[in-house]
Amino acid sequence: MKGSKSKGSSFEREIAKFLTKWVSGQEKELYYWRSPSSGAVATLNVGSKEISGDIIALRPEGAFLTDRFSIELKTGYPKASFHQHLKDNKNFEIENFWKQCVRDASKADKQGMLIYRKLGYPIILGIGCQTKFLLKDYLKDVKSVQLIFDNGTPSIAFFDMKKFFEKVTPEVIKKL
Repeated sequence: MKGSKSKGSSFEREIAKFLTKWVSGQEKELYYWRSPSSGAVATLNVGSKEISGDIIALRPEGAFLTDRFSIELKTGYPKASFHQHLKDNKNFEIENFWKQCVRDASKADKQGMLIYRKLGYPIILGIGCQTKFLLKDYLKDVKSVQLIFDNGTPSIAFFDMKKFFEKVTPEVIKKL
């Protein structure tokens, strides 16, 4: 079964609350929420800012993250596996997730950030390898898995999401 709308909506709310706590230290007043374009239009232009991805900033204090990153969330894809990368598989779901993320981010002049949950595993966060290089001083003690594609798709580095955000603080993102 592929990701369902209700599973995706629930995951989006979970991540929005996690990011709110990461930025503010509290859970009551939300700084992030589901994008109005989530699951629909890839990128919307509202005023002078591009809304892209599945998460938007509700408060100005959270905009530094969504101004830099288009955040794509995926959950509920039980057949998605990193092992597919090693096969000549035409339907490598994780690569397809990343392609969508990069395409939407590019349209909005942002970097891509893919957050993916597979049942029974920690939530992982993927960023482009160029962004990983910019954050290398902060992530040197955090294990990562890197996928390199030979078909023009940009390389991606995956991290345990919680460990990533323990090391990469809001102040670090603001400096990018």
